[in-house]
Amino acid sequence: MKRIVATILAVMIVFSIFGAVTASADIGYGNVNQKDGVTVDDALMVLQASVKMIELDDTQKNLARVSGGTDVTVTDAMLILQYAVGKINEFKMSAPEVNDTILDNGAYTLDETADNSFVVDISNLNREMVYVLSTRNGGVANMSAEEVRLVASLQGLINRSYGMDNEHTTMFMLSNDQSDGFWLKQMRNGGATSILKKTKQLANMDAFYETFKEQLKSCGMVLWDPDVPATANVAVTVCGTDGYLPVMEGGAVYEKLAALGVEVKLNLCDKFTGVEGTKIPDTDVMSSGSKKCDAYLWALDKYMNRCSSKYVAYILDGLNVVPGSEYYKEDFATDVSTLNVDYIIARHAFAFDLNPNPDRKEVVCDDPEQPAGTDHATMIKIMEARYNRANGEIGQVLGFPPWWEKYTTYNPTGGEARGRLAPNEIEWLYCQYSTSYNLAMEADAASPCAMSNGSLLYKYRTTLTEFKNNTEPSKEVKYDASKTYFTLYIGDYDSSAWMKKYVADYWRDGTNATVPMLWCFNPNLSQRIPVVWDYVYSHIGENDYIAAGEGAGYTMPNNFGKNEETKATRDYNEGWAKWVEYNKQYYDLFDMNITGFIIDKTRLSNEVFSAYSQFSPVGAFHNDSSKRLAVYGDTVYAYLFNEVTFTDEEGKNSNAEKVDFSNPNMVKVFKNMASYDRSMKGFSAYRTICQSPIGIKKLITAYEDYIAEATGESGTYKYVDAYTFFNFVKNNAPVTEIQ
Repeated sequence: MKRIVATILAVMIVFSIFGAVTASADIGYGNVNQKDGVTVDDALMVLQASVKMIELDDTQKNLARVSGGTDVTVTDAMLILQYAVGKINEFKMSAPEVNDTILDNGAYTLDETADNSFVVDISNLNREMVYVLSTRNGGVANMSAEEVRLVASLQGLINRSYGMDNEHTTMFMLSNDQSDGFWLKQMRNGGATSILKKTKQLANMDAFYETFKEQLKSCGMVLWDPDVPATANVAVTVCGTDGYLPVMEGGAVYEKLAALGVEVKLNLCDKFTGVEGTKIPDTDVMSSGSKKCDAYLWALDKYMNRCSSKYVAYILDGLNVVPGSEYYKEDFATDVSTLNVDYIIARHAFAFDLNPNPDRKEVVCDDPEQPAGTDHATMIKIMEARYNRANGEIGQVLGFPPWWEKYTTYNPTGGEARGRLAPNEIEWLYCQYSTSYNLAMEADAASPCAMSNGSLLYKYRTTLTEFKNNTEPSKEVKYDASKTYFTLYIGDYDSSAWMKKYVADYWRDGTNATVPMLWCFNPNLSQRIPVVWDYVYSHIGENDYIAAGEGAGYTMPNNFGKNEETKATRDYNEGWAKWVEYNKQYYDLFDMNITGFIIDKTRLSNEVFSAYSQFSPVGAFHNDSSKRLAVYGDTVYAYLFNEVTFTDEEGKNSNAEKVDFSNPNMVKVFKNMASYDRSMKGFSAYRTICQSPIGIKKLITAYEDYIAEATGESGTYKYVDAYTFFNFVKNNAPVTEIQ
């Protein structure tokens, strides 16, 4: 063996001296030094690594394993040498053995609960390439919402198959905001996706059509009906199973695809009449009396058993895409979640957009002629079907009622507003129902709800062997009964879009966090954006503390164990057990022992405190004002004041350099905080939303200065980290003991 290695080494040295053939200028398999294509120098590096003369980093190892094995070997070196001198023109690797990403998120294994029969053919595309298409130019949209839906749908199909076998090494990215480029860079830094060094920028939609012409033809179209915008979501569901691309009938995209020879494989137009007493076409299901709801009931009958039992998706339907609609938006915008369909399709999720309000007096704004309560009843059927398919296991619902667009008093669009609820009321109703069907919500909420490239980001494989959190007080602080101690919740990060954006904006190796920061990230987001979690834990600073937002997903935990629709109690000691088990895996993996904000519409039951104590043993903040300071066993529960932030003169969030005490908005906040402090007997906690480390530090300093100015005493109010806070409460506060 030594003689063979020596001979190979001699040959390689000769080639390196007299010049090597460069196979490609792109960085892909074999280009281990990531310089000038695949050369003899790369082969020499791999040979040296195979005999332990040098050590390759993780990226280099991935590029070196051209034989498809798990180790870097002499065989890899020989193949790279042959490629460099033109003896072979490709590496015929077997399918790589890959593990799933963080917490086995299913990125590289088939979802056995879904129909996986459709796989898009990408054999004509370049291997190891990231194709990039920009949705905006200088901040202005250069694509219509109709085009975005098409492109994101194909993206979901292409990216879903990435890494599943040797052939699927290509990915597709949409560049929608600055964070997209940032996270692509992180994707390339490690794990299986580090091979994606090649990038091809598509200039415009014409380039998209030309590049992916074969894929468009092989997929075909499912036409959705502009007169029944719910069919746009039905088309997304169809795409996730059959691969047909959602296209609005009669629109510009339809005309373009038809001209390219793309076949219509399913037509949903004029299919749903909503005539009571008749059957929904192709089913034995009686009509609900609503075209909108009949479309979802048809999909429920035809597709639910072919979708994933792990995911369902609440996403805005096609109403704002339809020209002439009062909801129409020329710009697809950041708060119209069209970009999110890629991940929904990648996950084989059943998609819907229905008003959760059960009030039979309400006129549903986008379907005013439906029998009262039909939206709600249809949503319950979808959730119930998912629950039954999963045998009651905890699943994820991706999305959030679009309160800023419809269904609430916030937006008067849609005629008569009788019966409409306020935004928070519709949110809470939706959360109650989803919880009662064992769904943990990922809140694709406004500002922004656009979660671009989920189908790409979830393919990241972490290079970390453990996720080490800060779980000790930042510094020893001696308790002083004369002081009021306060701490802050840093949120809300129960949305992948929010976490993706704000971590990229705010996370700077911990250097900006010069005061302790309790970052409240819901850990089930690691399923969709594992690269963000990897980055957070790879760059955690001494003042960064990671807690779980509401737990592993947004829920209203009083509703576990209940059928909210019938008010019946299921056999749900089992439900509580499932929620505890579901959370433990995340808390253990991410080294977390604090929960940021337990939320419920009603007072928290003792079962809630008992459950959270099992996976959040240090403490949790909550919204039950009847138990402002409480202890269950050794776990502290503290009421969270909702919400504080810097505001400008117009009342908008601000991270301004200075606090203007003449600003009445800011003074009002501080007065409310001080009033709340007095009721909390020396301990108080406050909720902030999407504030920067710099803004948080200014808030702390300004509040301490405000109290000093108001009382004439400095140093009476002291900010502490959450661990110190919970310890002080447990040992020094008059707490309510919960049995």
